[in-house]
Amino acid sequence: MTAINIVASKYLHGTLNTPQRETGVRQLIQRVAETIRDWGWQQGYFATAEDRDTFHDELVHILVQQKAAFNSPVWFNVAATGWSRSVTRRTGTGTSKKARLSFRPLAYKAPQCSACFINSVKDSLDSILTLAKTEGMPVQVG
Repeated sequence: MTAINIVASKYLHGTLNTPQRETGVRQLIQRVAETIRDWGWQQGYFATAEDRDTFHDELVHILVQQKAAFNSPVWFNVAATGWSRSVTRRTGTGTSKKARLSFRPLAYKAPQCSACFINSVKDSLDSILTLAKTEGMPVQVG
């Protein structure tokens, strides 16, 4: 039940109780697999349309059968659309403040699809030890 709750609350896109809401894992996988397939096609990764379609079908199979899974940023961000919140603050006279809240459509053109980040290191003992400390912090704090 925990996995179902996580998928429903974190990964499915769309506003609750609307037709735009993804309703299950198959729609989630469809969104991600089709987007990755389309990116590959647009960037010339596949030699033929048949190669493109085979890649898509095999990726869907791997994901549905849970032979492999992407990390959370893929499920969150690939083909993500929604609304971005913008807050404008204005200072009035004295201590009064006014804020204007507006929403604008958002479509991720270059989504963050990785939870891994590359840290730089120089050729010095101090830099190497700093890198080791930086890389070890996620392990320490989870």
